[in-house]
Amino acid sequence: EHVLVGFSFAVAKHGQLFEILNKQLQILT
Repeated sequence: EHVLVGFSFAVAKHGQLFEILNKQLQILT
């Protein structure tokens, strides 16, 4: 259970980073 909680938390954090990367990629292209 602890692994799932940590995993979902990491996904939430990376989700924000992914959105930022997507915006930067859209600007480049």
